[in-house]
Amino acid sequence: MDANSGEPWSEADISDLKNELDHGRTIAQTASFLCRDVSEVRAKMKELGWSRARVGGASSSKATPTLVPIRDG
Repeated sequence: MDANSGEPWSEADISDLKNELDHGRTIAQTASFLCRDVSEVRAKMKELGWSRARVGGASSSKATPTLVPIRDG
């Protein structure tokens, strides 16, 4: 278990989460940076309505990961 796992998320944690993902870090790398479990990072992303997507299409070798809101319906 990581040091911050199970602890409440601060505004700084959420800012760091967004920053890490916006800069192309994997969810595993982001979880390690935040000292949280991967499943906890994924759960927070889902709670915030964030999803990973690739700009420029999945087949593009220079596609840049970015966060996009999840839309219901």
